[in-house]
Order: sequence, then C-alpha cells, then structure tokens
Amino acid sequence: ARAPMAPFASGPHQVSEQGVRFDLGDARAFGHYDPAFVQWLSAAAVPAPETGPMRSLLQGVYERHLARRARVYWLTHQDLLADGFPTLTPPGPLADYAGFLEGEAAQVDALTGEGFSVSMFTERSEGILPRIGIDMVNDWHGRYEANTAYGFWLRRRADGTHDLWLDGLRQLLSTYDADWLAANA
Repeated sequence: ARAPMAPFASGPHQVSEQGVRFDLGDARAFGHYDPAFVQWLSAAAVPAPETGPMRSLLQGVYERHLARRARVYWLTHQDLLADGFPTLTPPGPLADYAGFLEGEAAQVDALTGEGFSVSMFTERSEGILPRIGIDMVNDWHGRYEANTAYGFWLRRRADGTHDLWLDGLRQLLSTYDADWLAANA
C-alpha cells in the first residue's frame, strides 16, 4: 500500500484500493514484477547499515518471521547457481517448469494427473533443509518454502527481475543474518 507504484507490471494480479484480485483463468499467467517496485522494496524494507536503532528494533521481526524464508530462498538460489543458473536451467522438473514458463506444454505429474504440483522440486528441496540452521516443528514447511523458492527464481529470471531480487535478498541477509550468510555464501 505504501509503494509509489504497483508491484506487478503484468500478470493475473489486479491491485486496487479494495485489495488484490487474481484472474486465475490463464494457467500460464504469473506476476511479472515491476523492476522499480523491487528496487523500492529493497530500499524501503532493509534499513541502511548506519541506521543502527532501526536495525536493532527489526532484528527480532526478522528472526521470527523472515529468517527461515530468507535462508531457504538463498539456499535454493545457491543450489541453482551450482548448475549454471541463471544462464542454464538444471535438467528435470526445473527445466520442465522453465519450458512451461516459455510456452511449452506442461509436464503431467504422475501422482496428481495434473500439471506442476507443490511437490515437484522436493528432491532438490530435501537437500537444502539441513543447511537452513533453524529448528522447524515440521520439516514440511521448509520443503514447501523451498519448492516455492525454486519456482520463484525461475519466474524472476523470466520476468527480468532476478538480479534485483537477489541483490535485495543479499542485502536483507547481510543486515540481519551476516554470520549465516558468510557461512553459506
């Protein structure tokens, strides 16, 4: 609501004063972020290092609400990088999903009989769970977030905001989780 621009340049999201509506009629549509929004969000959401009191106040918020997700998104990106991303797409389900984003036919999930499912990247997700470094009551949360993160990074490459999101995530982790980032860079 505070952003000086709409978050999405295109996609199924329609933002108005009444809230956000989704047009879910197009199975291929996804939100293409406005690069200006991503830049604004990074600047507005992460205080500059010299703003010590604000950073101190927000440290607990980060640890309680964002640390696990930030670490998962970082680790999934690192996993993709190991296979040449963003220039290359790792084979298997990731390549299938990237192809789908580019207009190819969807691969059918043998379990659900449908297109892509929430569990499609689980084999890769399980490899990063031990590196998160945060106790989880239920490992399913970490797997779900990691599966979501893999798709997020592929969509950010497709909409051209990959580097902006990566820079913002690096800034967030550098500010609130520097020791963990140094150990996982």
